[in-house]
Amino acid sequence: MAQSRTSVKNMVASVISPHKDLASAKKNIRRQMKAQRDALAPEQKELWDRQIRENVCGLDLVSKSRTVYCYLSFGSEIDTFALLSFFFNTSKMVALPRVTGREIHFYRIRDWSDVRPGYRGISEPVESCPSAEDPDALVILPGLAFTRGGERLGYGGGYYDRFLAGEPDHPMLALAYPFQILDNLPQEADDRRADWIMTPGGLIHAGKVRERDTKLQKNEF
Repeated sequence: MAQSRTSVKNMVASVISPHKDLASAKKNIRRQMKAQRDALAPEQKELWDRQIRENVCGLDLVSKSRTVYCYLSFGSEIDTFALLSFFFNTSKMVALPRVTGREIHFYRIRDWSDVRPGYRGISEPVESCPSAEDPDALVILPGLAFTRGGERLGYGGGYYDRFLAGEPDHPMLALAYPFQILDNLPQEADDRRADWIMTPGGLIHAGKVRERDTKLQKNEF
């Protein structure tokens, strides 16, 4: 794993030079991150997924959030199904994204009966689910790579960047395996940063503190 992480660092350093194409740089990092994620041993993935979930569930930020905008994991992504099951057993409003054209919108769900396969086979809220419409909701972000400063590399569709450009006040928490934290990433002006990144080892405090947010003492390093 250490050798793979070193190779990614070297690749990042080379691809984001001024002489390289930004889109090509992002594509190369996405391919490398997907390959590393897909190659995780099942027992390692299960351990890291559980540690991330327990860390998230123990956060004051999460416990004091009225609404959580989450996503349903797909393929080798960090598992969010158990995390959502935890949220269902609380008094929180839970919402998931639905893709419409080039946009995503979040809709409230009560339990697993409110989702069905949607865009690219990823489960989405059914048509009868009401719009969430909470501009202060905690957003749990997917992604392929991050920096400790909160820079994020997604899958290339720009869905979350466009959504967050329209609703910029959401506190944003990303989930990441250790190898997904890089020293730097190629970024564009409209790329959105995460405020915090949760890893198996604990919380990375990446973004600017908002006065309305809770003190993040649990799991923070």
